[in-house]
Amino acid sequence: MEWYNNMDFVNKDGKYNQTACAVYQLQAMVKRGFSVSNVYQCKDKIALYPSEVLAPAFWNTKDITVTNHTYAIHHYASTWWENMETFQAENYKNDVRELKKRIEK
Repeated sequence: MEWYNNMDFVNKDGKYNQTACAVYQLQAMVKRGFSVSNVYQCKDKIALYPSEVLAPAFWNTKDITVTNHTYAIHHYASTWWENMETFQAENYKNDVRELKKRIEK
């Protein structure tokens, strides 16, 4: 976690560092010997789960694939991006409503 404590969240050009935390997490996991694959892995008391367990939503398409293994759903609202547009926020709200309907069935 030292790398995180020393990280700058404002770039040298004055713009915010908008790199998703998953990019940094992936780098850290690869350094620990995890493979970049969508399968369960466990090393040194750290468990990585396939996307269907905690993140079955695709950030770029908003498609959601719920399976019998899905436990939770990470929503990619990306509200931290600069210039977030109102319609994106509304689409997110609609997606959440639709997801709730699918889960309640």
